[in-house]
Order: sequence, then structure tokens, then C-alpha cells
Amino acid sequence: MTIAKSNSLHVQLNLVVKICVIGDAFVDIICVMNNTEHEKRDQPVQILPGGSGLNTSSHLCPLITDIDSSYTAEIELQTVLNEHDSHVMSIEYR
Repeated sequence: MTIAKSNSLHVQLNLVVKICVIGDAFVDIICVMNNTEHEKRDQPVQILPGGSGLNTSSHLCPLITDIDSSYTAEIELQTVLNEHDSHVMSIEYR
């Protein structure tokens, strides 16, 4: 945290870290297999947002603020999505 002195008053500066991630965004399909045949899962297959660009951008913000809580992180992801893909809505707006 940086403190600036002004007329004997301490002023806390708001430190903003801005990062632009350029990368991919995909859908991860997770399938959970059980050890027994008789056990049934409510959702054996899950569709989750994924891709290295999306994962990196979503993990950077908590990483920066955990290092120093006085920082604010603004993370932007530059990627390409197929607007006709039915799975795109699971990625957008999260």
C-alpha cells in the first residue's frame, strides 16, 4: 500500500491493476463416474465455462487482491465466441 503525505495528513491511494488477457474460452464437459453401478448422480454430466484464457482471467483477480487488499483488479478477457453455439451462454456474463 502506498501512502502519500500531504500537509501532515496521510492519504491512502487506490491502486488499480489493469490486465488484458488474450486467449481462448471453451466449455468444459465434466463427467463424474461412480464406483458402484447402483449409485445414481443427479447431474452426472456438467457443462462449465473453461479454456485457458477464461480460467486465467477468472483467477487473476482473487490472486491480486489476496496479495495486497489495497489493490483493485480490472481484468479484461479478449476472446472469440461463436454466437450460434448453444453452449456460449454458459460462458457469457459470469
